[in-house]
Amino acid sequence: MNLNPDYSLFIQVVTFIVLWAFLKRLVFDPVLQVLDARHQRTQGTRAAAESMLAGVQAARAQHAQAVQTTRQEIARQTEASRKAAQGAYERALGEARSEASAEQTRQRATLQEQLASARRQLATEAEGVALEMLERVAGEARP
Repeated sequence: MNLNPDYSLFIQVVTFIVLWAFLKRLVFDPVLQVLDARHQRTQGTRAAAESMLAGVQAARAQHAQAVQTTRQEIARQTEASRKAAQGAYERALGEARSEASAEQTRQRATLQEQLASARRQLATEAEGVALEMLERVAGEARP
C-alpha cells in the first residue's frame, strides 16, 4: 500500500483558497455591500413610511376632532336658532292673542251698544204698541 501523499490534493486546496479569495474580493464583497445598502434604504424607507403613517394618523385624529367640534357648533347654532324661532313664535302668538282679545272686546262693546239701542227702540215701540192697544181697547169699550 502506498501512503505517499498526493500533491494534487494540496494543489486543489491552494487553488480553492485562491479562487475563494479572488471571488470574495470581486463578487461576494460587492454583492454584500449592495445587499447591505439595499437593506439600509429599505429600513430608511420603512422608517419614513412609518413616520408618514404616524402623521396621517395624527392628521386623521385632528380631522375627526375638527369634525366633532364643527358638529357641536352646528348643533349649538341649530339649538339657538330653534330657541329664537320658538321665542318669535311665542311673541307672535301672544300678539295675535292680544289682538284677538282686543277685537273680541271691541265686538262685545259694539254688541252691547247695539243691544242697548235695540232695547231702547223696543221699549219705545212697546210703549207705542201698548198705547195703541190701550186706545183700541178703550175705544172699543166706549160706544
